[in-house]
Amino acid sequence: MTTTQNHNLEFSPIRGFLLPIHNHELKKFLPMSFMLCFVLFVYTILRDAKDTLIVTAPGAGPETIPFLKGGIVVPISIALVFLYTKLSNIYSRDTIFKFIVIVLVGYFALFSFVLFPNQNFFHPSPETITNLQLQFPNIKYIFPIWGYWSYTLFYLTAELWSAFMVTLMFWQFANEITRTQEAKRFYTLFGFIAAVAVFIAGFTSFYFSYYSAVDVTDTKAWSRTLQYLASAGIFSGVMIIYLYHWITKNVLTDPVYYDKAESVVKHKEEKPKLSFMESLSYLIHSKYLGFIAILVLSYGVTFGLCELLLKSKLAQQYPNPNEFNAFMGVLSMSTSIAGVVLILFVKNVIARFGWYVGAISTPIILLLTGAPFFFFYFNLELLTPLATLLGLTPLAVFILISMIQNVLTKAFKYSLFDATKEMAYIPLDQELKVKGKAAVDVIGGRLGKGSSGFIVAALLVITAGDITSLAPYIIGCIVFLVAIWMISIKGLNRLYSNIVKD
Repeated sequence: MTTTQNHNLEFSPIRGFLLPIHNHELKKFLPMSFMLCFVLFVYTILRDAKDTLIVTAPGAGPETIPFLKGGIVVPISIALVFLYTKLSNIYSRDTIFKFIVIVLVGYFALFSFVLFPNQNFFHPSPETITNLQLQFPNIKYIFPIWGYWSYTLFYLTAELWSAFMVTLMFWQFANEITRTQEAKRFYTLFGFIAAVAVFIAGFTSFYFSYYSAVDVTDTKAWSRTLQYLASAGIFSGVMIIYLYHWITKNVLTDPVYYDKAESVVKHKEEKPKLSFMESLSYLIHSKYLGFIAILVLSYGVTFGLCELLLKSKLAQQYPNPNEFNAFMGVLSMSTSIAGVVLILFVKNVIARFGWYVGAISTPIILLLTGAPFFFFYFNLELLTPLATLLGLTPLAVFILISMIQNVLTKAFKYSLFDATKEMAYIPLDQELKVKGKAAVDVIGGRLGKGSSGFIVAALLVITAGDITSLAPYIIGCIVFLVAIWMISIKGLNRLYSNIVKD
């Protein structure tokens, strides 16, 4: 009997609910938890800052984001994932892990301490960008991507941190070193730890954004905020590398904590690497997988479009970058709190009411909270009585409404949408389960990330307008996609129920 089995005792009810981790497992669980905290901390402050930079930059605004996502982030991310798979065959995981952390955090520091404070030297003048926009109005939002090239690289850095450090490096590492019996307990707590990390990062962004704005000009205040955030990012990067090294040296060398044959990934078939066309073919020939892909795509595109509408109003309410970033910090804090509360309240919804109710909840919430969001987007003046009562402007009240829509949709996504999506794979045979999930990840993940950008960028090029003028078309796309989403859930539920019954 192994040491782990000797310690495999029942927990008390309170310990089982709060911390179902054996004392001897803390040596493994705690460093993994802190590592996840630091990874998500950097992810959150980068995510909030990247939007602030682009939305508040002169001549850029939220209209630039679709071009960034569709034209820069998606193709470069795909190319770098391909490069990563090649380098994985040449260099060790340790080398690649440390290299990615150093490069991404290094650019965060370089940007904050060198490029941004001296942007007048490194960037063309705002007048140059404006003149080009006037000459070519249909593609005017492409020029800020070139003009503010250091901002573009910062935006890309934030997206790559999400794609590589969160998805690839941490979770692959965790899956490899975590035994199946440990994963059932560790991974549940990781969800709460992730929420704590996002809350701390949101508070950090909020605090530094206000603290830096004392007695200095807007530009200097925002520069100082970035330097504070970069300092926190550098510290986090050092801790990530240290914890990774410590786990490798002290946990993976001890058979009590690590047995390669018992790791999570060894209990799963190796995930195949499918090309985009292979994935598309796989989904076309499987109605069941096609429905799952539509679910993932629908959420990604609709939520991306909703966020663009929100940011167009945020740009009006908070033209000052410190104020904008402070709001993004509050939004991150609110999302983490709502996510934890909702997980506690709805954890038995699927067991009590079934898969269909759990799956349909997210699009219904998006529509219910989206209805006032869409309506008041065009009718801000109707919020005047409420705004007067609260001592706010109609736009500020609208921001609160849109914040509720954003937070609740994300909270339902994390608590119910993700769970029902993963449940849908369970009744499939092994080949469909493994290859199908890979295909959905390629189509839903990569295409879904850029599709909202492609849609809005195309509309902006055709009309030479802005987000506000395109809002009716964007909202029409959202409603249409939610309808497709709900129809697909109904179709998938029928197939899912038949398979489960059989």
